[in-house]
Amino acid sequence: MLFTVIIGCILTVQNAKAQSIRGYQVSLFSKTFNEGTGLATFSSIGYPFAPASVTPEYKVPFGSVQNFSDFPNLNDRAKSTRFTATKGMTIVFFRNANQDYSDAHTKVYIKQAVNGYVLDSFQRNYEDVNIKVTYYNPNSLDGNVSCMTVYEGM
Repeated sequence: MLFTVIIGCILTVQNAKAQSIRGYQVSLFSKTFNEGTGLATFSSIGYPFAPASVTPEYKVPFGSVQNFSDFPNLNDRAKSTRFTATKGMTIVFFRNANQDYSDAHTKVYIKQAVNGYVLDSFQRNYEDVNIKVTYYNPNSLDGNVSCMTVYEGM
């Protein structure tokens, strides 16, 4: 009986630690996820993800801005994404490399933790129990993504 109580306490503490870890992993593809070539993966530093299925993989500081013109063969190529993220994160994909909110961009708010969630297009509004996607459209975004940032909150 005492053994069961101790194991239960250990599992409760481990679960609380896992829920407190914040992080993300975002892979970009040149076409839809099923058809496209993997371009790159960005992961937050210190988050215990499995190795990325899309290489190269860049470990970046949480909350940093990724200007895709700084990376070989990445700027203006992504048409879809697959991501893993913890609850409460927002991932923003921009057409403009300077995070210009007046140009086309898509915000993905993570309502519940997701693992391997696929968006086949950056150009649509969508919501389910896990995420809310909002597309702001003065210009097209698929194949024109130039910048990405991830932060906590909406």
